[in-house]
Amino acid sequence: MELRRVQEVGGGTAMVSLPKEWAARNGVRKGTLISIQEGSADRLVLAPFSGEREMNQATLAFNPNEQRRLLGEITGFYLLGYDVIKIQGSERVSYDVREAIKGAMSHLVGLEIVEEDAYSITTQFLLDSSNLAPSKIFRRMHSIVNGMQADIVTSLVEGDKRMMKVIPHRDDEVDRLYFLLVRTIRSAVIDPMLAARYSISQIDCLDFRVAANVLESIGDTNVSMAKIIMELPHPIELTKTLGVSVLEINQLLVRMLDLGLDSLLSKNADNARETVISYNRFSKGISSLREKASSELSSDIGPLNGILDGMSRIAQSSVDIADLSVPFYPVVR
Repeated sequence: MELRRVQEVGGGTAMVSLPKEWAARNGVRKGTLISIQEGSADRLVLAPFSGEREMNQATLAFNPNEQRRLLGEITGFYLLGYDVIKIQGSERVSYDVREAIKGAMSHLVGLEIVEEDAYSITTQFLLDSSNLAPSKIFRRMHSIVNGMQADIVTSLVEGDKRMMKVIPHRDDEVDRLYFLLVRTIRSAVIDPMLAARYSISQIDCLDFRVAANVLESIGDTNVSMAKIIMELPHPIELTKTLGVSVLEINQLLVRMLDLGLDSLLSKNADNARETVISYNRFSKGISSLREKASSELSSDIGPLNGILDGMSRIAQSSVDIADLSVPFYPVVR
């Protein structure tokens, strides 16, 4: 770290000199334009201004015998933040391969085919990265998994499994947003100016990356619970009191998900602490619910326990997200 004293020039303007070595290394001289953006934690991010950012491009060699590798590379270069991904072959790209490529691209938000001929396919990321704030993507993922969770419990209590058919499709949307968030975070790590535009630090990038993985796992857990309901030969016949208990414990679970999100995005220690306290209440409530179910149900206890196991995993995930903000550990009350 190097300290430099701020000077004041006419009109009260604050001025500080740039390190000579940094200026030489980056081609900064008299007349060079410097881009200045305000980042997180009252930081200023400086960089030589070179005009419009050049698009980074990757060219993938097409081999009809390595289709799976090709599809994986498309996803990989998307996640690495490449703007243009071109598939180039020495022989014709078949219809089946083109359809497989389009299928892989359907999971990658913003990636579209812009040029195509018999031997090549050129795709480009068409969204404006400066408008893809990680917090907005994260909130959208959270909203979807919360809705999935609410519908699963409603289906369980009301004995109507028709709505469970859409749960896997909503999880596909969570996966699409997950890929987009990973791409956005990687780009912010590489480009400090972009991170400044998002008002996030390097630590924030790491936290969002971990939290996004947790949310994606919650989506998978919801799919597993929906599958249990879908495969039941008949609805679980919950008693009225048992149904009320399930709804109450789910309200607490949804509350935990909300608190975990807010604690991460706002770095709110109180919300992080409340998430952990709620988790202790949830654990006791789940134990009580299992005991009640054992005495009131017989043949349906296995599927119900499978759903309660899923809810417990989601509750722990809420604590994991809150823990990224402020580490707290459960204190049983």
